Amino acid sequence: MAGLCRGDLRLAMYATTQDIITAYGEDALIAAMDDDAVVHEPTVTAALEKATAEIDSYIADRYPLPLPSTPARLRDICVDIATYKFSQTADVLTDEIRQRYEDAVKWLGKVASGRVSLGLPKAAGQKSAKAVVVSGPKPLFSRQSLKGL
Repeated sequence: MAGLCRGDLRLAMYATTQDIITAYGEDALIAAMDDDAVVHEPTVTAALEKATAEIDSYIADRYPLPLPSTPARLRDICVDIATYKFSQTADVLTDEIRQRYEDAVKWLGKVASGRVSLGLPKAAGQKSAKAVVVSGPKPLFSRQSLKGL
């Protein structure tokens, strides 16, 4: 994982500029830049940071952060979210980019609910989602037994 240092806090990003180029090609990345045929690394890095923060907001309750490794699917999700973020800034947002973002958010929702796993160790005290069952003696008083009092 690539990372940026901010004081004592290390922000681990789930994807890199190269991951975006590998997924969609350098031409697609350049097309999303504002004015010239150059990849603006600070713009891409800012989008990757925002994507990582968005991902962390979904998975933080299920997995201890920073993650020990980045699953390939999570890297792809980060690429799609980052592409959406910098495409908005450059006014080149397409329906395809928007759909990939929406699909990524739906998948992250499944991870957050426990329906999909990252295949990594869960947070301490985190157990699989099961129904809570409460039992005890029959209540002495109920609405029915107190009716008319």
